[in-house]
Amino acid sequence: EADGGRRQWAGREVAEEGSVAWAGVWSGPEHVFFGHDASRRLQQSAMATGLDSGACYGAALSAAVLPGGRIISVSSKVDFES
Repeated sequence: EADGGRRQWAGREVAEEGSVAWAGVWSGPEHVFFGHDASRRLQQSAMATGLDSGACYGAALSAAVLPGGRIISVSSKVDFES
């Protein structure tokens, strides 16, 4: 295969016009961690953390270390969108 066996993905995420970031409206009581919102990248609020920082689009890959919720991000080496 021309791509060395890697599957190439096309980014299709676009925040819907007028929508609000889920992390900003969740009030708990539990702190939640979620993904699949790459268009907004890393989201950090008091009660919610969105970990999708867009690695498949060439941005960082992020993770939360628990307990504590410390965020670690590393740079992506490949942009699967191009």
